[in-house]
Amino acid sequence: MPTIDAIVPKTIQDFLASHHIQGDMHIAVAFSGGSDSLALLIGLSALLPKEQVSVFYVNHRLRSEQELSQELQLCLMNCQRLGYGLEVLDLGKGSVEERAKRDGEGIEAAARTLRYEALYAACRNHGCTYLATAHNADDQMETLLMRLFQAASVSSLKGAAAIARSPLNATLIRPLLTLCHRTLRAYVEAEGFQWAEDSTNEQDAYLRNKIRHTIKPQILALFPNAYDSVSIMSRRFSDIAGVLQNLEDEALSRVNILKGEVRFSLDWYHSVMPQMRERLLYRLYAVVCSSETQRIRQAMIARLQEHLDASTTSSRIHIEAGCSSVLISDGQVIWRQVAQDPHFLFPLMHPGNEQEILLPGGIVFRINTLQGETDTRLLRIDADALDHAVIRSAEDGDWIELEAGRVSVAKLLSSYRIPKSKHPTVPLLCDRSGVVAVFARMYGGRDRLARRFKAPLARRLTNIYSSRIKEQ
Repeated sequence: MPTIDAIVPKTIQDFLASHHIQGDMHIAVAFSGGSDSLALLIGLSALLPKEQVSVFYVNHRLRSEQELSQELQLCLMNCQRLGYGLEVLDLGKGSVEERAKRDGEGIEAAARTLRYEALYAACRNHGCTYLATAHNADDQMETLLMRLFQAASVSSLKGAAAIARSPLNATLIRPLLTLCHRTLRAYVEAEGFQWAEDSTNEQDAYLRNKIRHTIKPQILALFPNAYDSVSIMSRRFSDIAGVLQNLEDEALSRVNILKGEVRFSLDWYHSVMPQMRERLLYRLYAVVCSSETQRIRQAMIARLQEHLDASTTSSRIHIEAGCSSVLISDGQVIWRQVAQDPHFLFPLMHPGNEQEILLPGGIVFRINTLQGETDTRLLRIDADALDHAVIRSAEDGDWIELEAGRVSVAKLLSSYRIPKSKHPTVPLLCDRSGVVAVFARMYGGRDRLARRFKAPLARRLTNIYSSRIKEQ
């Protein structure tokens, strides 16, 4: 059995050989500075010439400047000791939070998306054929636990793939999936290196950390061979995923695929095994919305599947699904991408002055004086009460405080039967206190004013705020 100082290089060497990765390939390492990625870099340094390895460090800007500076200094020192340069890929302050809000996902998912975008771009710039990450057996166990209890698809229960090829990006490889974190840390210690500790790894605000700190230790205490079991189950589910992939590919060959659109008959859909339908719908959505980063929610796929399962040749149903629209009519299904209107934000430098602002999508936002106006449905707002007012598009995650309580703007617009694709064109008046007003009347809904801005009749005259669709 190899000693601790040989087990990591041998594992990497066996991995490269088993996946037919030639010794002259240029490999990039996603280097966080922690013990796992440091073990990967030390192991590769014993196998490949220095000029064949590029080392990239991604700064997510999610921790304090002091901690990041200390971590980066240690990373530079370790890379220099091994004979490598280190390229820092800075995502920019606030970029992860902005991406999370835009995509409606958590910080973890947004950070991962931006991290891989930066790493793949760096691989292209440096001509790297492979991108190596230090995912290990502990990561695999945590991933499978999350997917299991999130009711993920059968195919996804294979966990992280050891190798993932892409026609557009470097091939992603994970040479350390069979080794646990404890072994990798012992290897780094035996080599006489110090590693960086990410403070966020100790915070239970993230789901993976909660699993790592609470559930996984109990599993390992009850099942000493848990790592081997996870590896075996991963291989079994990989085999199942391969069979399903072939069946899905055969079924999809009978779908008419156009740019941003797919068409198929209900007869075809009903001929597909029920167990395959959910996964096929996910794949069809990916084809339709290939240019979008927004992922479709499982509940939306379930709703679409329910309609398709129950539809007949006499059915006529229109469904919005993420950034797409599905029409079921005369036994045919047309699923196409819906163009999203651009988001906007305009500061209101003089919110008490009469003015018109032309917004994207042919929307006109107006501020008038109260004189002569008899329409009681228009919003009367004291402009002097606004603090740094802006007019901007509605976004997921917006809330407004109404007299009945706190309401999601997205749910409010949906209750007015305003299509999801039109939500970004609905103007919101906001200031430092939050959402002041929602202008949905032009789409058949109602203009709504936040409770804190509703004034008694005795209050001084105010301005009228409204919006409309510009006449062509």
